[in-house]
Amino acid sequence: MGATLLGTAPAQAATTTATGGGAHRVVTQAMTVTGFNVKVAAAHGYEIRTTPSGVQYSVKKGTPSTATPSIAHPNTTIGGNCGSSYIDYNAVGNLSVKVQTGFNVDEPATSYWWLVVMKDNGGQSSHTWSGGLLLRTSWGVTRTFGGMTAGESDAYVSTGSSAILVDGSVCTSGGLEDFTWIY
Repeated sequence: MGATLLGTAPAQAATTTATGGGAHRVVTQAMTVTGFNVKVAAAHGYEIRTTPSGVQYSVKKGTPSTATPSIAHPNTTIGGNCGSSYIDYNAVGNLSVKVQTGFNVDEPATSYWWLVVMKDNGGQSSHTWSGGLLLRTSWGVTRTFGGMTAGESDAYVSTGSSAILVDGSVCTSGGLEDFTWIY
């Protein structure tokens, strides 16, 4: 297991493809470690340590205290890249939208909490998903929501959306956003 220095927030990336109904775009962004869950780490054979400069990192229990973190596995340190998250938000007609969102993480995860906020000309709604992951490395959901208001609309994944990895790392989304035009 290793470590890296704190980094800046990762940039969003959008992939747009043409489909029969027009352009289709999926927004992705790297997820970063924003903290540690000590109880989860301990339950799975890890411990959280702190470098002399104050950077926390996760290691397997029994790792010698003289071992230093390396950059080889940055997902074990605050600010390290631990996976990627995505959102795909598209109007599907009849004042409805289809939302696909989720994540892929670099290590097995024990649980997650995910919040998507949708805004249109009629207001705002929030949708939350959470639960256990049974050590899976990915999670995703696809939902269609009706009753939207015609016009411009956007949806974003909250910056609090996260997965707790088996080593105790809290792997957090960077707050990505997508938009569409409701019809």
